[in-house]
This record gives sequence, C-alpha cells and structure tokens, in this order.
Amino acid sequence: MVFSEWIIIIEARMNSSRLPGKVMLDFSGLKCIELMIHRISLYFPLDNIVIATTDMPSDDELVNFLSKKGVNFFRGSESNVMDRDFQTGKKFNRNKIISLTGDCPLIDYRIIKRMCNIFDQINVDYMNNFTPSSFPDGMEVQLFTLEALKSIYKFKLTKNENEHVGLVFRNHKDTYTSYYYQAGDDELWPKLGLTLDEESDAILIQRVLDYFSPRIDFSCAEIIELFINNPELEFINFKVERRY
Repeated sequence: MVFSEWIIIIEARMNSSRLPGKVMLDFSGLKCIELMIHRISLYFPLDNIVIATTDMPSDDELVNFLSKKGVNFFRGSESNVMDRDFQTGKKFNRNKIISLTGDCPLIDYRIIKRMCNIFDQINVDYMNNFTPSSFPDGMEVQLFTLEALKSIYKFKLTKNENEHVGLVFRNHKDTYTSYYYQAGDDELWPKLGLTLDEESDAILIQRVLDYFSPRIDFSCAEIIELFINNPELEFINFKVERRY
C-alpha cells in the first residue's frame, strides 16, 4: 500500500452517554485514545492518523492532550459524524479513508493492513469487516474513497446516516460498489466484546493488557487464544448491551 494515499480517521469525543470521557481513561499508563494510536502506529505512520472530534467545549481536554502528543486532529460537527469524516478527509487531502471509532483501543493494525491491500486491488467504493459480524466487537474497520464520500451529498441523508459513518453506502447498494471482509478461523468470534462501552469493558481491556504486558503489539488472534484458554474472562462484560 502507498501510505501517502491513505488517512486513518478515528472518531472520538468526550461526551459519551454511557461512559463519559472514556477516550481519556487510563490503561497501563496510556489514555485509551493514546493506546489505540500506539497500536495502529506499529505499522501506519503517525502522520497518517487523525482524530476527528467535535467543536464542543467538552472536547477541549481531548484536543489539548492530542496537541501535546503531536497527534493530528480535526474538530467538526458533534451530531453529523459523516460530515466530520468528510471535512477531515478533505482537509488532509487523502484519496482513501480508514474510518475507526475511538472506543476500540485493542484494534489490530494487521486487520486494517490486510483490508487496505484488498481495497487497493479490487477497486470498490466501500468496504467493511462487520457485515455480517465475524470479528470480535472492537475490531470494526471501514474503508471508502474520498470521492465516494463526497458524492453522498446528492442524497437527502437520514439522521442515522449522518450519525453512523458508512451507513449511507450500505443503504445505497445500487449506487456504490462494496466488499465485506470476513474473519478467518483464528479471528472468528463476533460475540466477543472488546469495545469500550461501559466500566466492565474497561476492566476486561485492562486484564488483556496485563496478560500481554509489556507487549502492546499482540494480535486479534492472540486475544482470542487468551479467551479460549481463560474462558472466565468473557464473563467480565457479558452483560453489556452493544449498540449497532
């Protein structure tokens, strides 16, 4: 892949309804968003990563932190996340966009890398790895071109389409070409919750980090192997209701 063609946009904000400030929670000495950036930058250059946050005062703390760490950011609409991604992609002038959410600190760069290589080869407008779900929750990746994202404004977008990036592509399959990437056997566990939605998720994520410490380069497959060998871990956050 040609890094100069790609931008990784991580949507993050402090004003979460279920776990406020979750992107700034501490995990093994790193903030949640910082851990996510560290894991992604094991392969992707830091300059390719942009945090797309809101222009609300509640996100000043996040922006100040990113500024001190030298991480790119863009501030846009709180409710219209789709437009926030578009404005971010336009500002940084990259043709291809990797869209992630900031509550996935255990995201595996290997999955992103494989998807980018496929995306480059097959020439589609949109790609994701959760239609249908096969990877653990918390490994979600979406890819699309800036050109395709620009073209969505010809539609009258619904509230859901504005709030959930990529939904417009899935709703207009007659207009956009798509590819849905599925997990192999060693990464297959769609019911495993690795997203940071509630406090029990934070406990689980810390347990995973403690197990692999001091490594932070562990893979999705290694996480699954950990859970297979330690089935009690799954019960830490099994009551959390995921919202898709």
